[in-house]
Amino acid sequence: MWRADREDQLTADDGWLTLSALHFLRPGENTFGTNLQNDLVLPEGPASAGVFELRENEVYARATNPLMVNGKPVLTAKLYP
Repeated sequence: MWRADREDQLTADDGWLTLSALHFLRPGENTFGTNLQNDLVLPEGPASAGVFELRENEVYARATNPLMVNGKPVLTAKLYP
C-alpha cells in the first residue's frame, strides 16, 4: 500500500517526476525564453518569454504574453513553492 501511495505522490501534478529542469535563480531579474542569451533557455516557445524576479526570497513572473495560472491568463504573478 505504501508503494502505491508513494507512486501517487511522485506522479501528481506537483510531484517530483513532473520536474523537468532545476535552475537556481539569482537575485533580481532572470530572463527566460528560447533565445540562448536568456538566463533560462527553454526548448520551445518565444525567443523572449518574460522574466522571473527573485527579491527577498519571493519569486515573481512577468510574461511577454499571457501565461496560464490556475486556468486563467495572466501577465504577472507571484509564484509559490
